[in-house]
This record gives sequence, structure tokens and C-alpha cells, in this order.
Amino acid sequence: MAEFRAAPADDVAQRRALTRRIAITAAMGIYFWTGAQGIGLLSRHMRAHTLDTPLDAAIPFISWSVIVYSWAYTLVLFPLFVVRCDRLFRRAALAFFVALTASFLIFLVFPVTSTGLRADPNTLDISTFHGWAMRLTYAVDPPFNLFPSMHFSLALLTAAVVWKASPRLSWFVWPIALAIGVTICTTKQHFVADGIGAAILAFIVYRVVIAPYERESVPLTERSYGGRGAAAYFAFHTLFYACFFAAFAAGVHLW
Repeated sequence: MAEFRAAPADDVAQRRALTRRIAITAAMGIYFWTGAQGIGLLSRHMRAHTLDTPLDAAIPFISWSVIVYSWAYTLVLFPLFVVRCDRLFRRAALAFFVALTASFLIFLVFPVTSTGLRADPNTLDISTFHGWAMRLTYAVDPPFNLFPSMHFSLALLTAAVVWKASPRLSWFVWPIALAIGVTICTTKQHFVADGIGAAILAFIVYRVVIAPYERESVPLTERSYGGRGAAAYFAFHTLFYACFFAAFAAGVHLW
């Protein structure tokens, strides 16, 4: 009879840590979605402001930029794939929670609408994937919850967390985060002021929550999963887009 051997304690601890991280990430996702959608519905009945400037009018509408804009939905999961240190991961979760909570409070006190900024959904060419994706984005993302932009603030915080875990890997994330900051305007989802507000909020949260983490006291191998974690993320990201492209190719309208 084969002798039963218990799993090594390290393996058990790692599985528990992974389960805990996934649960935290799922809870954060639910908090983000329910908060944004709930306040978006409430804002329909509130007097909302506009923050348009001549610069907003000068920025062209580029529908294909929604491919970059929507990258924010998976980019915030990057720490789950690459951050190995529990202390840093907890700081990342706290930073996201603080940024979301602050944003929700601002949305309630100072509602802003992009109703007059957005392109007419009926003019979008949904025979192209980017037109279809832009139409879907307009449908699921209400024209409220704008100042500050959560897409941009969370993208910046993600890049900052990855920089703490692995400066080398952060070179992949910073350009994506900054590109998202551009596309919040080229998709006409946000005003320029929304992006500025997001950058300020992200900086404050970084200084208070993330900056105190001293990465020099933790070896790199204990801070980050390295290239294999990044590769796993990009595989997940590719699958994410593939699912939506399959829906587009099948002629499914999700709005």
C-alpha cells in the first residue's frame, strides 16, 4: 500500500495565500462594480456638472482607442499575478479600496456627466470590433462617475505597486497606464480634468499607503513572481479579449 504523504507546509501556505488573494480581488471587484453602477443610477436624478474645456473639444474621438481604454479592466489584476509578498499585496488592496472609496464620495458630492461629450452611439460602426466594443462600453458604463477617473487612478496605482514589487516588470505597466490616461479622453469617456484629478488622487494614495513599503528589505524573489507571473497575466488578458471578440464575431449584441 502506498504511503500517504502530506503536502509540504510551504505548499499549503502558498495555496491558502493564493485563495485569500483571489477572494480579496473578487471582493474588490464587487465593490468597484456595485459602487460604480449604484452611484451611476443615483446620479441620473442629481444635478450633474460638466468640466469641458477647449482642450476637450480639440481632442478627437478615436473609437479604436477603446481597445486600450478597456485594458484597465484587466490591468488592475496585474498585482495578483506578479506580487509575491503578502505585505505588499495587502497594501495594494488597501490602496485600491481607499482610491475607490474616495472616488465614490466625490461622485456623490460632485457628480459630473459626459452626456454631451460622448459620441452618438447610433453613429458607431458596430461592423468593426472597436466600434462594437465602443458601443458596449457606452452601454455598460453610465455617463457619470467621472471626476476623478477610476480607470486612470487605478491604472497608476497598479503601476506603482508593480514598481515596488519589480522595477523591471513595471516598465511593461507604466506605458499601459499612461496610455489609458490618454484614451479616457479619446474615447470621450472623460474630461481632461477627470484625468488630472485621478493623477492627484493616485499620488496621494501612493504616498500614504504604498510608499511606506520598503522593498529593499525584501529580496526580489520574495517580492515578485517575475516573468512567469507576467506571462500568466498576458495570457489571461489575451483570453479576456478573445472572449469579447468571439461574441462580436458571433453577432452578439451585449447592450
